[in-house]
Parts: sequence; structure tokens; C-alpha cells
Amino acid sequence: MSDHLREARDNWIDHFAKQVCLDWAPGTLKFGGRLLAPWVMNDELTLATALSRIAVEDVKAHSPHEVVEQFRAANLLSPSASSDSVLHELVLPVVRSVRRLGAPWDRWWDVGGLHVLLVELWAGRRLEKYSIDTVQEELVVFWQVPKEQIAAILKNTADPFVYLPPDLFQKSRTGIATQLLRGLVKLGRIRLGTYEDITSTRPGLVDRPELAEIVQRIHRRIDLETSLRQFFHDIPTSDEAAIQLDLNAWDAQIRALPEGLSSYEIQLMKELHPDEIYRDRCLRAGRDVFLSWLLEDDSLPSAIGARNQNATVPRWIHDEIITSGARSFHVNVGPHPVWLATAETAVHQAALQGLMMPGVEYGIKIDVRRDEVIIKLVLPLLLGDSGPALELPYSYSLCTVDPAWQLLHLAAVGYVRITTLRLTTDGEPLMIGTIVVILPSKVCVELEKQAIVALRRMVGEDTKQIMWRRVTDGHDREAEAAFHGNETAKSEDLHDELVPTSSHGAPAVEAFRSASLRLARARARHSTAVLNGNLDSTLSHAVEQAVEERQRALEIARADFDIQHRRDERDRAIVEALPDGQAAFVHLFIKNGWLSSVVLWRDEGNARFELLPYSDIEVDRFTAMTAVWSQQSQSHIGQDWYRYLTTLLAASTNLVESFMEVLLQQGIRRLFLSPTPPLDLLPIHAVPIKIDSTMVLRDSFDGVSYMPTARMLTAIKRSDRRRAKCPALVVAHTGNGIPGLDAIRSPLVEAEIVAALHTGARILKEESATPDAVLDAMTDARIVHITSHSLMHPNRWASGLALHGYSAGEATLTTSKILAEADLSNVDLVVLNACRTGTHDSTARTVQTLRGIESAFLARGTRAVISTLWDITALNAMAFSALLHAYLNDGATASTAYRESIAYLRHHRWRSSAHSESDRIAEALLDEVLITWRDHLDRQATTDPLFWAAFKFTGTM
Repeated sequence: MSDHLREARDNWIDHFAKQVCLDWAPGTLKFGGRLLAPWVMNDELTLATALSRIAVEDVKAHSPHEVVEQFRAANLLSPSASSDSVLHELVLPVVRSVRRLGAPWDRWWDVGGLHVLLVELWAGRRLEKYSIDTVQEELVVFWQVPKEQIAAILKNTADPFVYLPPDLFQKSRTGIATQLLRGLVKLGRIRLGTYEDITSTRPGLVDRPELAEIVQRIHRRIDLETSLRQFFHDIPTSDEAAIQLDLNAWDAQIRALPEGLSSYEIQLMKELHPDEIYRDRCLRAGRDVFLSWLLEDDSLPSAIGARNQNATVPRWIHDEIITSGARSFHVNVGPHPVWLATAETAVHQAALQGLMMPGVEYGIKIDVRRDEVIIKLVLPLLLGDSGPALELPYSYSLCTVDPAWQLLHLAAVGYVRITTLRLTTDGEPLMIGTIVVILPSKVCVELEKQAIVALRRMVGEDTKQIMWRRVTDGHDREAEAAFHGNETAKSEDLHDELVPTSSHGAPAVEAFRSASLRLARARARHSTAVLNGNLDSTLSHAVEQAVEERQRALEIARADFDIQHRRDERDRAIVEALPDGQAAFVHLFIKNGWLSSVVLWRDEGNARFELLPYSDIEVDRFTAMTAVWSQQSQSHIGQDWYRYLTTLLAASTNLVESFMEVLLQQGIRRLFLSPTPPLDLLPIHAVPIKIDSTMVLRDSFDGVSYMPTARMLTAIKRSDRRRAKCPALVVAHTGNGIPGLDAIRSPLVEAEIVAALHTGARILKEESATPDAVLDAMTDARIVHITSHSLMHPNRWASGLALHGYSAGEATLTTSKILAEADLSNVDLVVLNACRTGTHDSTARTVQTLRGIESAFLARGTRAVISTLWDITALNAMAFSALLHAYLNDGATASTAYRESIAYLRHHRWRSSAHSESDRIAEALLDEVLITWRDHLDRQATTDPLFWAAFKFTGTM
């Protein structure tokens, strides 16, 4: 019987090793490749163990390059094999297989368990030919087995069944136990368990009859002893002694058997709880769901190390951060649960990297709610950090199958690969690397319990549904998730909490608001020094310290469940911020190589979302062209500049028409657009429409406005509005003069035109137009019009408007100064009539809302801003200003005045005699300045038919 059982186990081992080799061995090995040493290639069990070592190194997040070096150091490679060949023909193919399918056995998620099993089986067979000392050394060199585990592995044998005691129903030492057992069976006091009985609670033994035989014998021994206690109280002393002798002999023999088996086989023989069986069924059923963009060679960065310095951020991670905020992002890539974590300060980065330091303590908290589980990773407090400890929350919904299944998978695996990135001051993500965090066993037990309850509620015992529902469930909320992902990402550095309100929020929000204002003040001082060229380390340190304080406050707010998860209230606030049921908010973004849009509108008072992916644009080429176009000199707009712009706008037509069609069917007449970089550099309102070559996007709607985020729209709507005392503040500063009208000091002339259209307007010009004076005067004005020069600076916080002062720093109204000092809750409209006030220098897709000066004005309470996307001529600026303020003076809203002014310029109404009263008033003022202004506009419209599109409206309508 022992020989038969050994043969069955040997057959299983051979088949198992062969299966691993078939699934994982690349073709270069299968067809005579000479990458591995002959002694590895000539034995399938050894080869399978070598392949599993590659797989387990991927679990540890070791880079493929490191694996090659480890294999060479362990003499597992052929001396003639080059490192490059081993990398591309062996290691990377195995890693791809692991990330696609997991491990080639029933427990596909347990790569580490597979490797341990193969090592144990390999050691058992190796000990048949080699000494214990030799095998011990090989375990360390070849498979890097920790020393504390070696003793247990060396007890594995090729034939553990030599220790298997007899079936007590067939034989016992004295025969008395066997006789008694047969009698109990005959009387019906004991039922001999069948093979089916055993495998029903141990499904892993279905194809392991030799292990089932062991379990059967153990059960009969237990049943006999249990029955003796229950039914026999007066057994003759001689029989009792004989039975005890039989049992003792049986026990002495079986004690050595478990040590000869692998730990996996021992686990197989244990009876499973129904929840454990259900767990495994669920995990197997949901195995083959994968995302192709997660399977690329560089999709999962390696562990933190020298190789990761300045490493490229994989596109999917970049996209998740840019379009989804990556705050609670989780996914599984084959067997790997993956989290993203972004470090935005030096302390934050150090805390994340501290997870890798030996002896450093971190925490895992679980917050179980009705419809989700929040896992909070509590980062360690390092020396010098007074706390509180940062917490990174990861949310798993219990309402849909996919996140619940991912939660179960996480609990089963017991580890998570945390991919960490550092966000630079400009918002660009830089790779740090991957940290592997082991979850405490108690945490895994609780997570498994919550996941199983949720899955049983959603699919019951029909686990076959899991595969389909992992793919399909949640699609009805996919658009909502995409919308709010954009909201999170675009709000990273400019939150609606900055907008002045009369009501106070939660303590965490108030702390964040205060920290944000302190940071803005520190940046304002720093920007002044930068512009003056006298920056010192004290100011830089103050900014760094303020960044740390703000980030700590932000992380605490993010970790607050009540703040982050009021979904219904959040959506209701956005819907209420839309002017009416005919308005919609559109996020335009790039993700996974697709240019997409996601829209929100009001449908019977509720939020309605629609996700519209569009894949016809070659995104990389589109982005590159945008970068080239935006960086061309605009002092003289030439044919190349115009050709690039028209090509880019034409390429965006299908994207625009995809959401136009949906919204027009819903009766939407007003749009709020929020484009992700580099789309934000383009005049999306001027994208042509195919149905009529003369039409553009703005022609299909009554109003088209830009807005950084819907949260900003909500915050402005809810802000505490003050009554303005002054109808208009006009600010003018000539600086070095604007080319175009040499004989006219255009900003001053423009200021006079604007002031003439508003009774009681106040003018600040030249020496009186200092940043401090302008900020102070703004607090009383309803409309603010600034005509000057803009300053685009590599440090975006130092960008701003050039006014009066005795140094560059003193003269510039910077973005940071606006954020630090302005209170504009009385201002309905700010007109920034200078070059490029609605754009920025960077074409990088960064995590930031604040890229133009306009966003700072909105953040401090302004309802709307009119700015420019590229250089404009002095005449263009003057004509637009005259028209705009003529309409405003006639009672038009800011958006209506903007729309009519653009229509005048676009349709060349200066050539027509059919004018509105506002047009005639504006024309009369322009005639007083330059009688030939119409001729100048004619020439400009011919050179650049899109000159009108430079003007951009951002804010509420």
C-alpha cells in the first residue's frame, strides 16, 4: 500500500512540475534554449522551482535586472548566457505570465505558496541522492531559503508514506483495536467515511487520493477513541491495555509523517470551514479579469532602490494621478494587489519610505461602513516628526462585485504592493518605487469576513457570476467615478475651501483652509524674492515648512470619512451650482491613451453622468503637436502657428461632437468646460463642427464657459457675497509699451474707454497701480478691468500681472499674492486684458488646478474671469474691451457681454451697418482713438481668422 501511495504522490509531483514548466517556461527554454545551467534544465522539478523563484521575486517587487543578477550569483544560469538574453528571454516572459494569470495551480493567487511547495518537494527528492549538508547549502544558495526555515524543509522526504500507520479497520498491533472497530461499524455506532465525505470539506484532495487515504486513517483512529469514551465504560483491563497499546503504536508511527510532507499538503488535509471553501471558489471564479495596460513590462515599478531614481512613471499610473487623483486607487494585477500613494512633501516621502526600514512600526486601521470598507495605512512617525501620523485611506465598495472581490483577494494574499511617487512642486509625478507591505493576520481575517458577506449577498452560491459581474458591475457608476476622479485630481493644489464663506466647515476643513492661507503667504514672500533675484534659504525653508503643514492638514481631511464620503451631498451641491436644468459640466481628459469626456447635468433634480471615451486621436502625437504650437513665438503670428492650431482644433472635432450630441438631446444650452492639460492650452470653444464648416462649439450653445472644477463652481455659488461700493475698478500700467499701435499708450487709452462706460468707475494707473493698492481697491469693486503686461514665470506661483513697483518682485501682482491677500467675494467679473493671462508655460500633464492667474481670482471669490490664451494685439484688446463694457453698461450679464463681443469680432460686424446700440457706443469710442481701426481689424482677421478665440471666459454664467 505504501508503494502505491508513493507512486501516486510521485505522479502528482511530476505532473505538477510539468504544468508549471508548461505555463511559465518561455519558448526559448522549451525549444532547446541554453539560458539556464544544464542541471536545472535536465530536471523538470528543478526547472519549475527556478521559474517559481522568478515569480516570487516579482511578488517581492524585485526588478527583473536584480533577478538576473541573483540567478547568475547562484550559478543557476548557463555560463554562456548573456544577461540581456536572460532578461528578455527568461525573466520578463515569466513575470508577464505571473501578472497575467498568477500561479499555475488552483491557488493561482498564492505565488509564494507555490514556490515554498516546490522547494519542499525539490528538497525531498534531493535528499535521496545528496547529504543533508549539501542540500542545506543548496537551499540557501539556489533558493535563498531563510536559515530559520531550513530545518523544517530538510525533514521533507520523497516517501513520507513509510511512516504511515495501517488502517485500523484492517490491522492493529495486537488486533484488539481492529476487532473493536469492526464491531462498532457492524453495530452502526461508527460510519466509515467515504472518499466523497472527505473531499466535500477538503476540496483540494479531489486529485490527491494518497492524501485522502491518510485523512481516512486518521479519522478512523479518532472515531475509535471517541466511541470508546462514549459507549464503553467497563472494558476488561486486558482489552483496554491492548487497545491502548494499539493506539500508542499507531500514534508513534504517524508522528513522523507530517514532517515528511510539504506544508501545503498538510494544509490540504485539514477540514475547511464553509467560508474558506467559498472564499477559494470566489477567487478562482474571478481569476481572469485583467486590464491590458497593466501587463506591460514597466507597468509595475520595482522596489525602491538606485534603479528607480528618475525612472519613468508608467502611463497608467500617470493617468490615474492626473485624471483620478489616485487617492483611493486599488487594483489587482494577477496575484498582486496594487495601491498607489503620492508623496507631496519631503516628510511625506520619508514616512512612506520608512515603511521599508527594519523595526519601524506602521499601522493598519479598518473602518467598516454599511456600503464600504476603508483601509487606512498609518505611516510611521520618523525622528523629528511631531505628528500626527499621516493616514492613507483606500476604499473598497461592498455594493459591487469587483471591489468586494478585490478586497477578498487582498485578504487572501496578505500583502499589497504600494507604488509610491513624489509630486514635484510643479505637480509632475516622479517615481520613487514600490513598497511591499504585509497586512497583519487579524486585519486579513476581518477583511475576508466583510468581503465574503458582501459577495454572498450579491452572488449567493453561484460564484460563476463573479467573472461577468467583475467586468460589468459598476458600469452604471463608471461615469460618476470618472467625473469625481477628475474633480479630485484637478483640485489638488487649489481647493474650494479657499473661497470665502460665512459658514464654517468641519474642523479638519478649517485647519486645511488656515494652512492653505499660511502657505499662500509664504509663497508670496518667496515669489517676491525670486522675481527680485535675492532669494535666500530662509524663505525657501519657510515655504517647505508651510507645504508640510498644509499637506498634513490635507491628509487628515482626506482620512476623515465624513468629509470624503458624503457622495449624495456632494453631487447635490454640484447640481445646485449649475444655473438650471439646461446647463452641464464637462471634464475633458486623457487616460490610457484615450481622449475622453465625462459630463454631468441635472435630470429631474438629480445628477446625471455620461462617460464618452474617444479613441480616434493619436494622443501622443496630439500632445506633442500642442507642445510645439504653444511654444512657438507669438509676437508675430505666422502660418505655422495658425496651421498647427487649426490642425489641433480639427483633431478635437469628434471628441467635442461626441458630448455635444448627448447634451443637445437633453436640451442643454450652457456648458462649463474643464480640460485636462494639454487640452487647456487650446480654445476648445473654437473647435469646428462637421455639420457646418462655419460653425464652432460655441455656436451650438447659448454659453460656453471654462471652470477649473465643479467643486469651484459650487464654492463660488455658496460663497458669502458682499455688496460692491464701486461699479468698476480700472487698472492700467504701460510698462515698456505694447507693440501694435506705436503712437498710442494703449493700456492708458483702453482704461479711459472702459472707465467712460461705467459711471463712478475708479482708475488706478501707472504709479498708483501698485499690487497692494490694486488688491485693496478690488475689495470695493463689482467689475475689475486690468490692462497691463502679464508675466509668465517657470515658478507658477511667481507668475502674475506687471504693475508698478521699484523692483520686479514689488511690481508683480503674483498668483501667490492673490491667494494670500485678496478677498473678492464682491467681484462679479475680472477682465485680465493682457497677453496669455488664461494660459501657462508648461505643457506637462500635472496634478494642479492652478496653472493660470485666472484660477487664483476664482479661488478668492470672483464669479467670473475673462482672460487670453495667447498674445493679443493692442487694438484687439482695446476693441474687445470697448465692446464688452458697452454691453455690461447696457445691463448684460458678464457671459452675455462676452458672447456678444466675441460674435462682433468673429463675424466682422465692424464692416456692417446693422449694429446694436452697444456696438455703436463702442465704435464711437474707438473712432475717437484711431479712425482707421476697422482697417487694422480687417488685416488682423485676414492674417489670423481665429484672433477672436484668444479671449476666454472662465467662471459662472
